[in-house]
Amino acid sequence: ATVDDAVLRLTDRHDFEFRLVNLRLTESDGSIVMSAPIAGVALDLAQIAKGQFVPRRVELIDARLSLSYAASSGLALSFEEAAGLPENPSQPDVVTPVPNAAAPDTPGTPPGSAMGKRIDVARALADYTARARRGSDATSYLREIALKNASLRLEHEGQVSEVIVRELAIDLDHRARRSLISSTATIESDRGPWSLSLLSEDSEKTGQLLVK
Repeated sequence: ATVDDAVLRLTDRHDFEFRLVNLRLTESDGSIVMSAPIAGVALDLAQIAKGQFVPRRVELIDARLSLSYAASSGLALSFEEAAGLPENPSQPDVVTPVPNAAAPDTPGTPPGSAMGKRIDVARALADYTARARRGSDATSYLREIALKNASLRLEHEGQVSEVIVRELAIDLDHRARRSLISSTATIESDRGPWSLSLLSEDSEKTGQLLVK
C-alpha cells in the first residue's frame, strides 16, 4: 500500500485514527485493488495495549467505484485510481444516472479513467471471513468498513447508471463457524435519496453466503 500523507488523530469516538491521503493498495503487477483520495483507519485500542497496531475500522472517503453484475461471472467490484484530493473533499456533486446508456467496450471501465482490478465480491468476501474466523491475519480485528460520499457506477445487462453513496456502514461479527455481516446505506440518485439495509451470513456449515 502507498499513501501521499498520513496524520494520526483522536476522533470524536475517542479512537486513534490514521487519516491517509491518496491511499492505493496494489498487487505485485501494479493493478489497483483499492484506492481512495482520503481514508480513515481506526486502530483497535485493546490491541494497542498489547503492543499490536491493527485496524478496527476503515472508512474510504470520496472514492470512485464500479459495481457490475453478469449472470456468467456474478457481482464484481473495482476502484478507480485516486488522482488526488477533490476540490471540495467529501462534497461531490450528484451524478445524474444514465439508465439507457450503453456500457463501454470494457465493462467497469469508464472512458478516460483508470479502473483497478475486478474483484469477485462473493469469493473475496468468503475468503476474508474464513481468514477472520481463523484469526490468521491483522484483518481479523476489523469490525467495520465504511464509505462516505462515494461515486458508484452501476452496470447490469448493458445498462449504466451512477449514484452517490453518502453513507455506507458494514458491520462485521465473526464467530467460531459463521460470520454475520450487516450493512446500512444512504444513497442519492436522480429519483431522490433512499436507504438500504441488509443482513447476510457466511457459514462454514453450509459453505454459502446467505442474504436475509
